[in-house]
Amino acid sequence: MTQRDTIKHKALAYVRDEHRSMAAVVHALEFLAKRIVDGSTPDMTLLGAIVHYLTQFSERLHHPAEDKYLFAP
Repeated sequence: MTQRDTIKHKALAYVRDEHRSMAAVVHALEFLAKRIVDGSTPDMTLLGAIVHYLTQFSERLHHPAEDKYLFAP
């Protein structure tokens, strides 16, 4: 494996890990939404934290990382 291949592999692994983390948070949001639809009282603190994470993480960390490690090369 060349150095360039190693860099590509690390960059893709990094972004894949971030996508996996975001998927877990989206799964929690789906679970919370289902409970709300089923009549449970919504946990607004949790809902707010999920929305905050998804919006802030995407814009401040994830998209810049994609730009730096995937799109720039």
